[in-house]
Amino acid sequence: MYHKLEKVLGLTTQPFAIFSANGILLFQNKVFESFTEFNIEGINFSRSSFLSLLLEKSKGDQPEGKIFIQSNQKNYELTISVDEADRSIYLVGDDISEIKLQQKRLETIGNQLYILVNNSEHCMLMEDENRKIVFTNQKFIDLFGIPASPEQMIGADCSESAEQSKSFFKNPDLFVSRINTLLRNRLLHEKEVLETVTNKILERNYYPIFINNKYRGHLWTYKDVTSEIELKKGIEVQRNFYQSILNNIPADIAVFDKNHTYLFVNKYGIKNPELRKWMIGKKDEDYATLRNKPKSLVDIRRAYFNEALDSKNIVSWEDEIKITENESQYVLRNFYPMVSDKGEIELVIGYGIDITNRKRVEKQIIANLEKEKQLTESKSNFITTVSHEIRTPLSIISLSAEAMEMYSETLPEAIKKKFEGKLIQIESEVERLTNIISEVITIEKIESGAFTLIKQPFNFKDLIKTLVDRQSNIQEDGRIASLRISGKEVLISADKMKLTIAIDNILSNAFKYSPKMPAPKIAVKYYAKKLQIKISDNGLGIPESYVLKLYKLFERAENVAHIRGTGIGLFLVKQIIELHHGSIEYSANPEGGSLFTIHLPYK
Repeated sequence: MYHKLEKVLGLTTQPFAIFSANGILLFQNKVFESFTEFNIEGINFSRSSFLSLLLEKSKGDQPEGKIFIQSNQKNYELTISVDEADRSIYLVGDDISEIKLQQKRLETIGNQLYILVNNSEHCMLMEDENRKIVFTNQKFIDLFGIPASPEQMIGADCSESAEQSKSFFKNPDLFVSRINTLLRNRLLHEKEVLETVTNKILERNYYPIFINNKYRGHLWTYKDVTSEIELKKGIEVQRNFYQSILNNIPADIAVFDKNHTYLFVNKYGIKNPELRKWMIGKKDEDYATLRNKPKSLVDIRRAYFNEALDSKNIVSWEDEIKITENESQYVLRNFYPMVSDKGEIELVIGYGIDITNRKRVEKQIIANLEKEKQLTESKSNFITTVSHEIRTPLSIISLSAEAMEMYSETLPEAIKKKFEGKLIQIESEVERLTNIISEVITIEKIESGAFTLIKQPFNFKDLIKTLVDRQSNIQEDGRIASLRISGKEVLISADKMKLTIAIDNILSNAFKYSPKMPAPKIAVKYYAKKLQIKISDNGLGIPESYVLKLYKLFERAENVAHIRGTGIGLFLVKQIIELHHGSIEYSANPEGGSLFTIHLPYK
C-alpha cells in the first residue's frame, strides 16, 4: 500500500516532500526534487538554506503554516504540517502561478483605473448598494471641501451626505430631493445642471450599477461646466449677432458645408420663416423637388459649387430669372469658400445680389453708345461733306482772285492799287477759312481715333529755325522773334508735320496776342532724355480764371474776344504734344504776357 502511495505522489505535478524532525529528507517527488533554488519575497535560498528555514519555522509556536516561493519560473504555495507523533515535517505545494498572474494583471488594471479616475475631468464617487463608498477621487474631495484623502473615504457611509452637502448649492432642498429620487428610481440620468452658491455650474450624472440584473451600487460624476456654459452663451450671442447682420443685408445669403448642405439662409434668400427653417440640413435637390424647379438649375449650381471647392477661390455667375415674357430679373451669384490656415475648406458662403437695375442701365448705355456711334458717324460724314462743299467754292474764289490779279495789270494805277488791296483781303480770308476747315477735320480725326503719328528722325533745330523765320517774315509790323538753342544736339523721332502744326500755332499766338509789343522769344534746350521748348511773349497774357479752360475745345478768354480766333488751336497743340508722350505747361511771363513750356522725349 505504501509503495502504491509513493508511486502516486511521485507522479503528481505538485511539489511534495517529507522530512524527519531533525531535517533528514525521507521522501520527495520529482517536482520538489527539481527545485534547486527557492526565491522567497525576492530573496534567493539554496536547498540547504531553505531546509534550515523550514526547520526553524516548524519549531515555532505555530509550526504549521504556509510559505510562498518562486522556483523554476513558477509560483507555489507550500503548506507546512508537523506530525505530532514523531515531529516529522510534511511539505505540500500548490502551483499558484496562474493566480499570481491574474493578481498582477488585476493590480495593473487597478493602478490604471486609479490613474484614470484621479486624472479624469469629472469628480467621481462610487457607492455600493448599502451606500458605502467604494472609491472617490481627489477632484470630488476638492469640490465638496471634504477634510480627508480619497483612500480615507473608502468604506464611509454616505447615507447623510446629501444633507451635509446641500448648503453648497443655491437650491439645497431640490439637491436633496433629486438625489433621493434618483436613488429610489435607479434609472440612468445624465447632464443634470446644478448651480452652486459660488455661481459655479455643475453637470451631474447618475449611473446605477447592475450585475446579473442585481443592483450593486451607483456612480456619481460631477463636472464644472461654468466655462463651457459661458462660452456657449457667448457663442450663441455672437451667432445671433451675426445672423442679425446677415438677415439685414439686402442680398441672398446662404452658408453651406463642404457637401453643399444648407447651414444657414437669411430672410432675403427665403422670406418664408418656416421654409427657411426647413432648408437647414437640406440641399438644392430638396428645394427643387419641393418647388418643382428644373434639375438643370441644380446641376448648374452644383458645378459652380464644385469649382469653388477645387479652386478654393470665389466663383461668380449671373442668373436670369424670367418674370414675364418681356421682363427678367438678373442676380449676380457667388460661391466664396472659407479656407482654414491649414488650407482646408471649412464653409462655403453663397450670396446673390440683384443686378436687374444695373443690367437695365447697361442695356441703356449700350443703346446710347450705339446712338452716339451713329451720331459720330453722321457728324463725320457731315464734316467731310461740308468740308468738301466749302473747299470747292474757296478754290474757285482763290482762282478767281488770281485771275482778277492778272486782269488788274491792265487797269490804271490808281484803280489798280484799290483793286489789289481788295484781292489781298480776299486771299487772306480764303486762307483763314481753309485753315479753319483743316482744324475742324483734324478735330474729327482726333475724336474718331484716326489721328495717328507717323514718326521719323529729324533735326529739330532746322524745323524751329524755319518756323521762326516764316512767322517773323509774315508780320506786317516788322517784328522778328529771337531764337536761342543750347545743349548737345540730338535727333528727335516725331511726326514732323503734326509737330509743325503745334509749334507754329504757339508762335502764331505769341505774335497775334502781343501787338505793338517786343517780339516773342524762343529758347530750345537739349537735355539728356528730352527736348525743352520755351515760347514767351509780352502780350495780353491769360486771366487766372481762364487757365483751367486753357486747352478745352472752342474756349477763348474774355480779354481776346476782340481778336479773331476759333478756340481750336491750343486744343490741337495739347493733343499733338501728348500723342508724342510729351507735356505742355502754361505760366505767366514774369515780364508780362505768356510763357508756354513744351517737353518732348527724343523717341
